[in-house]
Amino acid sequence: MNPNLPNPFNVTKAVDFSDQQISDYWVDLPGGVGFRELMKPASPMPMLILGGKGSGKTHLLRYFSYPLQRLRNDDLAAGLRDEGYVGIYLRCGGLNASRFSGKGQSDEAWATLFQQYMDLWLAQLYLETMTDAITADQLASHETKICTRVTALSMFRLNLDRKRCQISGQHYARGSARWMSPSTMRRSRDASR
Repeated sequence: MNPNLPNPFNVTKAVDFSDQQISDYWVDLPGGVGFRELMKPASPMPMLILGGKGSGKTHLLRYFSYPLQRLRNDDLAAGLRDEGYVGIYLRCGGLNASRFSGKGQSDEAWATLFQQYMDLWLAQLYLETMTDAITADQLASHETKICTRVTALSMFRLNLDRKRCQISGQHYARGSARWMSPSTMRRSRDASR
């Protein structure tokens, strides 16, 4: 052990650790079956991680996040390919969810707005991560493909929203960002004639 390392017990939260400290203080399970095999970060299936305060949940999630992948791999592209995933870690402490309620709006309207907000926040984090992960030359040569795929994702989401509204009896008004009931849509159409 390096005697120059600060005592890891001086800071009690993994949130307060730097990326380098998360890497330095990482201890995997013995016997060849490590946390990577248990957590399966490359799996498309969601996983719920439970544990009490201070049990290591944040340390675990940060260890499998992109900044630590970047620290672990000298050849980042090869490392990401070998690991089979790009870890996106989002700390929701600054979310301030209370601003998504009240103000004369229905809970349903706030839920829709919150969903869009989270989608944009995650998309921004993803794009920042991918921009960092690929070099400028790679970015320039793949920019059109990346933009096309991001646009396809948003169109997929819009189509899902349209399907959901069709099922619930609401309709999406083209050219606007609002949802209308069938009667409101008829009145709007009649007024424009």
